[in-house]
Amino acid sequence: MCVDDLAPALLSLSGLIKEANTIFNGGESSVKVSVTPNIEEKCFDIGLVVSENWGLVKSLLGNDDVVKAKDILEWTGIIFGVSVGPTLFGIYKLFKKRKVINIVEFKDENGRILFEYQLDSGEKEIVDQNTHKLYQSKKIRKYAKGVLSPVLSNPGIDEFRSYQKGKPNALSISKDEAKEMNFDREEEIEQEIEEDNIINALLSVRSPVYDQSAKRWKFYYGEEHHSMDVSESNIKDIVFRRGGVLIGDKFKVRLQIAQKQKEDGKITNDYKVLEVIKFYPAPSQGDILSDGKPKASPEEKED
Repeated sequence: MCVDDLAPALLSLSGLIKEANTIFNGGESSVKVSVTPNIEEKCFDIGLVVSENWGLVKSLLGNDDVVKAKDILEWTGIIFGVSVGPTLFGIYKLFKKRKVINIVEFKDENGRILFEYQLDSGEKEIVDQNTHKLYQSKKIRKYAKGVLSPVLSNPGIDEFRSYQKGKPNALSISKDEAKEMNFDREEEIEQEIEEDNIINALLSVRSPVYDQSAKRWKFYYGEEHHSMDVSESNIKDIVFRRGGVLIGDKFKVRLQIAQKQKEDGKITNDYKVLEVIKFYPAPSQGDILSDGKPKASPEEKED
């Protein structure tokens, strides 16, 4: 076998494990990969030697707070392990060319965080949170494809197989299966963390809006300010009937908060004003000289 065929796969395997370690541990453990040829079987056994160098992190946090290399190898599917749903390479085998169109996070009866992957074929698959983190990584996808590069590109290599001595084969990928896998970056998928949360909230105008066609306005919600969707609420009718709003004007509203996670792992909140319950104009000089309390507008005041 030409070294040029094998070397990229070994580098990708090493990179995959190191990147997975970085995702879970911040790169506090190191991974080394060595190769031992097995001439009798006419194949190459890729032996993994994993050294866990946790240093100060281990002494401060304890073993339970650091993901062990063995766990990472099990989640990737390189060695046999027990998990909820498929491993990383198991996902590639299972999904094939099908695209993920939506991801929903939920908890099972034991409180474990799981993810429901909805595919364009209409089928759904359950994936645990550790495998989910790996699958969402751009770098992991690149390394996973590189691991299979000899199978994909070399006519004389028919299968990739991984195992741990004394245990069943963890992973077996044929050339045909490898060709069916989709490692390309899919379009950005927003992942629903939980069902939309609808609450009553008090919003304060951050900047006046003079364009009646504007779909998003800026409000303070607590001490933070956000751009919020007002396109389907009655807030525009109220505001423009009054002739506009001022900085500091407040609205008591029904607010929908949708928390989502993008493929890069970042969690975002999307805010949507559903209905105005009350409008409180900013205190005028007369209000300040009297009791200092903003008064609800008569036209929005509850009966």
